[in-house]
Amino acid sequence: MADKIGLVDEEYVEFQHRLITMHREYIKSLDSIKMKIRGVNTVEGGLYAEHVSANINSLVSAIDRIETSINALFDTEEEVISTFLKSMDDYDTCC
Repeated sequence: MADKIGLVDEEYVEFQHRLITMHREYIKSLDSIKMKIRGVNTVEGGLYAEHVSANINSLVSAIDRIETSINALFDTEEEVISTFLKSMDDYDTCC
């Protein structure tokens, strides 16, 4: 069996791990922002006002949509990385 020449498994595993970690931290930050915004958007929170609160709720909804898009993008990135790794592994083993 030929040695692998095109793929260093550890490098890609580390890359994928870092990507997952970055994604989770980003989502955690978005969730923290939303929680803080919601906290000040209550009657007791200091920013509550009928018209302002509606706009703030729209902002939180926009952040939710961004988060959904980011999650979809992340799923696609994972799929692309996995496909690339499989292709390189297939290439290495066919030589």
